[in-house]
Amino acid sequence: MKEQLIELLKIIFQRDNEAIDDIMDKFDYDDNHFVRPPEDTEQFTDDMLHQNETPEVNCEFVHGHHHTEEIVSNGRTIPEGSVEIWFKFFDVRTRRKRIFRLGDYYIRILNTGFDKWDWDFYIEQYGIIDKKLVKTYMRAQHPHISHGNACLAAMETGIRASITNYNLNGFLWRIRSFLNSWNYRSPHWEPERFEHKVIAFNLEALRTVFVSPDRNYPIDRDYWSMCNNTDYDDKWDTKTLGLTSARLKSYDATPISRSITHLRSGAKYLDNDLEIIHQNSRGLYYSPQLLYNLSSWINNNIKTEDITINQALPLSAYLVDKIKEEVKKNQMIVEGDWEESYTQLVYDVTNTREIYVTEYRNEYRGGPERQYHDVASRLYRLTSQKDNPDTHQEASDLISELNDMNNYINLLRECVIDGYQMNHSEIKDGLYSNLNKVINSTPVDSYAWETVEEFINFVDKFSISRDNEVKDLEVEMDHARNNYECIKSELMNLMKEWRIKYHKTELRRLENNGKNTVQIESLNL
Repeated sequence: MKEQLIELLKIIFQRDNEAIDDIMDKFDYDDNHFVRPPEDTEQFTDDMLHQNETPEVNCEFVHGHHHTEEIVSNGRTIPEGSVEIWFKFFDVRTRRKRIFRLGDYYIRILNTGFDKWDWDFYIEQYGIIDKKLVKTYMRAQHPHISHGNACLAAMETGIRASITNYNLNGFLWRIRSFLNSWNYRSPHWEPERFEHKVIAFNLEALRTVFVSPDRNYPIDRDYWSMCNNTDYDDKWDTKTLGLTSARLKSYDATPISRSITHLRSGAKYLDNDLEIIHQNSRGLYYSPQLLYNLSSWINNNIKTEDITINQALPLSAYLVDKIKEEVKKNQMIVEGDWEESYTQLVYDVTNTREIYVTEYRNEYRGGPERQYHDVASRLYRLTSQKDNPDTHQEASDLISELNDMNNYINLLRECVIDGYQMNHSEIKDGLYSNLNKVINSTPVDSYAWETVEEFINFVDKFSISRDNEVKDLEVEMDHARNNYECIKSELMNLMKEWRIKYHKTELRRLENNGKNTVQIESLNL
């Protein structure tokens, strides 16, 4: 390992010396304008590795690579001739109220030319490559790191000055200080976000937690709601997926809680060919409770390989991703072209709804200004039992139909123009329904899969029967237009009746000697 590091540093130092010489030949500079690389690379490396062993730094050289051709890695173009060097920082700790031991972190240092240094941060994580579960690297999350990109703030000047002046000792020491730092003014993550408290269901309960008639799934419920749920007494337990206590000498290099946080934030692996969905809507389908319970279930259903929960986590994410993508394929299909008249119908329905929406912001008041609020308050009064006891329910039902129509025609437009995407609730319903089928179809008293590879093959072959409904856009919009005109007509009639009743009531207040000063027939109602 030491010899590899020496060779990589020699490449960098030799190239930088040649670049300095070239600049001095072409421009009016002398040697005093530059900081030369160390002459004795072996001694330089020995000094650096010795310092790395101290408690203040506590890191080690892992591996490196000299790129003989241009590559693209994690969206970054690495030119030909670049050198990358990896260091591992042990037992990263941040202090906020208490000490959070986040495990081990890696830094990938890239040198792409003279005075061109850059770096990203990673953690060690399992992933699926070539149908196998392997240990690889994932772009790191940290209180001050988002997907491998660090917010160095005021520390950046010292860090960058150290490495550009070939002070790798100072650079690594400052990186350690950064990783152990906490600043409440500029965090990407609160340290508490790397710990989770979950409900662990037993197998009997797990066969029912993905079923709910009202989308109130037990798998989504928190600890306190579950305490009051007698249906699951003795079928679950609480688990705190926390970080290692600062009092202990040994620690967890790859905490389960940290792995869950990374998977939920959108896993971005170093390897471009990883067979896992890299973006997952920021955890909408990856709740800690779901991931942990699925991982435990997978772990208990693989016969010949003794895997850990940490290894099972990407397998559970792999299953969730596969089912989710299958669900999204089974969605409504709309045939036809969007016309200008359809857009006008959308505006008409929306404008009618806006009257109903705005009325809640306006109170129908007496006095000279009441006519100003009249339009905005009509439908509110029309649907109020107190103000309109006779027909309020009929009016409310019509407005509910109008709301449903508005949602439907906007869905049609989205399908035709933008390409329809299922909303979160629809996807989750389909996901949970199919997870329930998978779990309940596995044997109760025997293993479902012999090996991890067999489980991966099962996921790859998983499919949902297609029953995509095909809609004719012209037919649907004609139907919507006719319904809208009927609803609008009925609403206007109900509104007219209510206004007549209202003004008759108002005219009674304006009586003069027992007679109305204004005749109802003269009003434009």
